[in-house]
Amino acid sequence: MYKTSIDFLTQEKIIFKNITQNSENEDEVFEETRRKIKADNQIKLSGIPDFDELDIYNL
Repeated sequence: MYKTSIDFLTQEKIIFKNITQNSENEDEVFEETRRKIKADNQIKLSGIPDFDELDIYNL
């Protein structure tokens, strides 16, 4: 299982990957990967008509 977090202030994308094989019987352990993103074309929240259809890779 993956969880992705985008921080536009620090211009980083953080990916959390669950590396626990059987999470029912033990605590979940996550591997964290950080990558820089290019955020030159910032948009206003009012300019996003539908957040479900937001494509952050083609901004």
